Amino acid sequence: MAKRFRFTLDPLLRVRRLRADAQRRVVARHVQAVERSRAHLGQLQNDAAAAIEDARRRHLAARFDAQTAMQDQHYRALLRRQIAEERVRLADAQRTLRQQQTQLAECRKDVKIVEKLRQRRWGNHVAEMNRAQQAELDDIAGGRAAAAANDFVTQVTGPEEWVQR
Repeated sequence: MAKRFRFTLDPLLRVRRLRADAQRRVVARHVQAVERSRAHLGQLQNDAAAAIEDARRRHLAARFDAQTAMQDQHYRALLRRQIAEERVRLADAQRTLRQQQTQLAECRKDVKIVEKLRQRRWGNHVAEMNRAQQAELDDIAGGRAAAAANDFVTQVTGPEEWVQR
């Protein structure tokens, strides 16, 4: 009967796969955070461009008002600060994403190591089972060969002569 393959590090492999899956989800969340930050930065830049264009239009329309000009200037300054802050947040998010991706690569490497070890042990198990099966077949073939030789000798010499020798 063939011995059942049992890999003693299967629990470790399961744990490492779970860690890699969890890390993959963390990376996905960080990718989304980077994309949200990029989108917000783009929106702020669009708002700043629109504010500049509105101020330019009002200035060309000869409806210049000092109060409105000051409000526009404060609004543009606010947008510049928000853009600068969002760039810092985006850089932080990208740095964190790179760190999480590095951790994910480590998790994947750990899983791959145990999987390769499992494959190697599986190959050894299969080779051992093949050797055992071949030895069994050789024994059966040897027994049949002996029986065939015995039958041959019996047919050629007769049963009594062979027994007497």
